[in-house]
Amino acid sequence: MAYEIDKIQSQFEELRSIIISHKNRAYQAVNTELITTYWEVGKFVSNRINCQQWGSGVVNQFAAFLKESQPDLKGFDRRAIYRMVKFYETYSSPEFVAIGNPLLKSAGIQTNAIVGIQSPQFEETEALQILTLINWSSHLEILTGCKTYEERLFYIFLAYKEKLYVKELSRQIESSVYERSLLGEK
Repeated sequence: MAYEIDKIQSQFEELRSIIISHKNRAYQAVNTELITTYWEVGKFVSNRINCQQWGSGVVNQFAAFLKESQPDLKGFDRRAIYRMVKFYETYSSPEFVAIGNPLLKSAGIQTNAIVGIQSPQFEETEALQILTLINWSSHLEILTGCKTYEERLFYIFLAYKEKLYVKELSRQIESSVYERSLLGEK
């Protein structure tokens, strides 16, 4: 009888593991799509602003257009759109990828990147692989609380590896964990 209970418990554990594994993969897929959406919106708007095709008035009009045409679509007001622009402009630089990619590999995080010719599209793919490790709220915390690429990457990887919630990530940034880790290396 005890053997049967142990066998059932083992099967329950296996089922629980399957459920959790697939739920986590679903969350990661949704996060990847959200981060990619915010990246693409930021890229589009940034390019229009930098080419002087758009000004802040057009961004306001776009936000109003979305609110009117898609009232159930949240998170795309003027402020949010400018956050997406900042997100894109901050992380689209080749310097970010040059620093981030070796860290990604040294951290043992698998990427889907194919090694080949360096191009802006290749760098964008690599940047997104790093950025999709954590959620949007964590990115907003890092963007406002960190100044350098190195510091931002440190907190991206810390949030990913330690599975930090935004509140805990904020506390880590405020307590200067990055700076203390640099002092500890000396």
